[in-house]
Amino acid sequence: MEPSTLRSTEVTPSSVTLASLPTELHSLIARMCRDQDRQYKVRTSPEDFGIRHLEVAKAGATDWDGRSLSALSLSSRDWRTATAPYFFETISSNSCDDALFLFEISPKYASLVRHALFDHHATDSTGQAALLRTLPFLPRLQSLAITPPVFVHLLGLRSTSTPTAEQSVHQQGLRSLLRSIAELSLVDVRKAELAWILPSLSRTALRRLDLTLDLDSDDASIQPARTALSKLKGLQHLSLRDLNVDMAGLLEDVEAFEFELKSLELGFYDRSFDAEAWTFVIGQAQHGEGTPRVRFEVLRDLRLEGTITSIATAINLFSSSPITTLSLRVLEYQNKTKPDPLDALLANIAKGREMRRQVTAVIPQLDLSVEPRYDPFYHRPPNAGSVGLERACDAATETLKFGLDLSDHLLATKDFDGAKALIELLLPLRGKMLRLKD
Repeated sequence: MEPSTLRSTEVTPSSVTLASLPTELHSLIARMCRDQDRQYKVRTSPEDFGIRHLEVAKAGATDWDGRSLSALSLSSRDWRTATAPYFFETISSNSCDDALFLFEISPKYASLVRHALFDHHATDSTGQAALLRTLPFLPRLQSLAITPPVFVHLLGLRSTSTPTAEQSVHQQGLRSLLRSIAELSLVDVRKAELAWILPSLSRTALRRLDLTLDLDSDDASIQPARTALSKLKGLQHLSLRDLNVDMAGLLEDVEAFEFELKSLELGFYDRSFDAEAWTFVIGQAQHGEGTPRVRFEVLRDLRLEGTITSIATAINLFSSSPITTLSLRVLEYQNKTKPDPLDALLANIAKGREMRRQVTAVIPQLDLSVEPRYDPFYHRPPNAGSVGLERACDAATETLKFGLDLSDHLLATKDFDGAKALIELLLPLRGKMLRLKD
């Protein structure tokens, strides 16, 4: 290569654009933007992360908008095509307020929808009814999330009066739809509503069931819901959050999932949910010297939230299961006694793992995580101050100017070897600058 053409053939950072990226990367980058949007949305929820974290997250809203999936889709037609599957992967009742929503989405994007969500803060049934009418036309729908407004407005299940004709039609439509759902999430659901929904689910199609239970539950019996839950033989993932002594009656027939359940999440809301209450709920779950009667043959993922006492008791009930991932979230933990109850709990976990190794001969590595975890989104490095920042930027500018002057000198002197050495020196810096720009 001639020295005179060295500068013109070298790729500069400004020439690397979204349009110049290979099409094989489009889907990967779009999926990364989708995941980042989800994380940002969670972090702007005061219910999940608190007001302080909400303020921190919104402080970077301007920078975030430029990196969002929406911004990526507006860059070109190719990128709009690449981002479309992720735009329509999840739809909610908020986007269905328009009566023509069904006719707009079905011809082009119906096959892209995987998840449907009824909005938690809806005040009427307009958008909910539109979404319900749309669901049968989504051939690849996998999961559905149902929230309290559905029970109140759309189905009329929380009213003491007889459902209207329209609500009866909605009830029939939802029942028929639930037979083909593989993943179902019920938010703030009550016992009577569980007894209405669970019998409609397919015993073989349903794979995942997430329940967040209503703390102000009704006076209905838990028996119908418990019986219906025990008949879901194909269930592989079960999550029960905000459990109290009353609602935990759902677990009395846990042996129904002994050979299918792969992951289990239990959240104990009731602070008085101690060992005695837990033993009462399980009934005859133990025999002999406290050995669990039920051994979940394929249970790998166990997630527990509650007090030290409730977590310790629950872990003992799963000591015979081949658990490889254990996540604990301890509520209201204060070390006021000796020995430390948390240390004792972790010691029991380690002991149980050794016992399982002796029984099964081979046991995968146990991945234990104790929440809250380290979150790099908020744990940012401390700001060194504006003075230090100005000095660093001045030094960087001076270094770059020196590189430009040296490049001009090498071109004037036709020093080809020197130019090659300079390029090799600056290539790592160029790569880092490109990553920072993205």
